[in-house]
Amino acid sequence: MKKSKKDQIIEKATELFFEKGILATSMDEIAEMTPVAKMTIYKYFHNKEGLLSEVLNRYVREKHMFMSDQIQRYPDPLDAILHIMNYKDMDIPQQFLKECFENYPQFVVEMMTYYKENIAKEFEKLILNAQQKGQIRKELSPHILMIYVQAIKEHLAKPEVVKGIADLRTVGEQFISMFLYGIVPPEHQGK
Repeated sequence: MKKSKKDQIIEKATELFFEKGILATSMDEIAEMTPVAKMTIYKYFHNKEGLLSEVLNRYVREKHMFMSDQIQRYPDPLDAILHIMNYKDMDIPQQFLKECFENYPQFVVEMMTYYKENIAKEFEKLILNAQQKGQIRKELSPHILMIYVQAIKEHLAKPEVVKGIADLRTVGEQFISMFLYGIVPPEHQGK
């Protein structure tokens, strides 16, 4: 099936934004890489920010579909959680993320809103399922756990927070480790 012009533009813009960065990619370059005139890009997206917004919206929707696929693929809720939260498989370049956080915080807010309205509820159900199977402590409220996850995500979405961080994947991996295993080493737990 042939892709629409709009889809081709979004795909090429994603590729260029990921490779070169948002600021370093011009609308002329995107037009050169797609079989459309520059005016067609402006017709669909009005400006570079409109195109970036669409790139990010598509990315978030794809990650939402990925999460749903992981839940279907891994009937064990803890396995699904671990696969969903695996930052090693994160396919979005760190530099692109940093550029979004620092220069386009309004789009990060849009992504967080989508997360709250669509993904968080599904993830909370997954946590509840893991609790029912004894994989996550039952005395912890799934809702409170989601507030905790959301607070960390919102904090890391602030441009001033990520500005000095060299490796966002390491931050994500350490957050997951603390979320799943806490900060107390096993040999000191229960003391």
